[in-house]
Amino acid sequence: MGLTNPVDVEEVLESITASTEKRPRVTEGLDSIWGKIHPLGVVALAIIVLGVLFSIVGTDLLIGNFAWWHWVGLAAIVAVSTQFAVLDAIRAAIEMLAEFAISGIGVSVVPGAIASLVTFIASAIGFTLAYDIEIGITAGFGFATLVGSILMGPVWVLTWSVFLLALYSSLSRYIARFVERDLIISQVSAMSWQVFALIGLVGIGYGVREGINPRIDFWWAEFSNKKKALLDFSLHVTLFIPFLIVALRIFQPYAKVSLGWKRNFNPTPENPIDGQWPSGWRVWETWEQQGDAGQLPTGPIQAMIFVAVCLFFLQIVADAIKHGFTLIDREDLGQVPEQDAPIRVE
Repeated sequence: MGLTNPVDVEEVLESITASTEKRPRVTEGLDSIWGKIHPLGVVALAIIVLGVLFSIVGTDLLIGNFAWWHWVGLAAIVAVSTQFAVLDAIRAAIEMLAEFAISGIGVSVVPGAIASLVTFIASAIGFTLAYDIEIGITAGFGFATLVGSILMGPVWVLTWSVFLLALYSSLSRYIARFVERDLIISQVSAMSWQVFALIGLVGIGYGVREGINPRIDFWWAEFSNKKKALLDFSLHVTLFIPFLIVALRIFQPYAKVSLGWKRNFNPTPENPIDGQWPSGWRVWETWEQQGDAGQLPTGPIQAMIFVAVCLFFLQIVADAIKHGFTLIDREDLGQVPEQDAPIRVE
């Protein structure tokens, strides 16, 4: 059996290199204004024009009653949209948040697990001495999860945390029969539900970035990349982004109230303040508690809904930037992935 012809090997390597190269920049037609401004800037310009027209005509709608910072924001979007490198840097910075949800700051499993274990032991001992064993174990597990999430990634750590909490709840029911002592800690069961909710709230940005969303792919997959980008970009700027802005307006005061903000429902000229934070530093004593036996405070998990909407909104903006680059034939920017979806219906 003879050796492989070196010429054949070089041809194979060249074909592999050619297939993995980054898509080149398309320069045809980029001398027009369409190739010099991102579609987000075009949308902002259209809103500015409509805002001026409605301001002149007069209306009760927001578009005819912009505040000064609305105009500044729209002008800033137009200005940034002409600087593709800056816009791509903004997109990359936003997507770092989605990457953090999966990998944290990048610490490997062994040192991250050791740091979490040390945190659990120290917190559990401290809170047990200050309060009791139930609060000690619950607080220790909570602080260990926080440290592990920062080091190794929230979604990965929270998924294992749900497993460990459920495992403890199951084992404690059977071990208690042999030691003749109640080992069931109600706070552990309550925490498992909150941790499970956090997985979706923290990981929502990563899901958007990776395209983990339902589609009728046997229809959508046949579109060209530009047609897919046009569809997604149009839906993002006309439906998704306005909806998320409204959601942010709704959940921002909700998050403040969840963390102890006391509303003033009857402001007066002498006291126009709409509310205030409770006095003292033990604000968790004012939080709403779960109705089950654990009675964990629900302030943090309720406030995380607002954080999740913020992450959702930012990632949708990042996606709009990527789709916009595709529309103006700048797929060399934005790290636009090849969208070759399988044939499936979800």
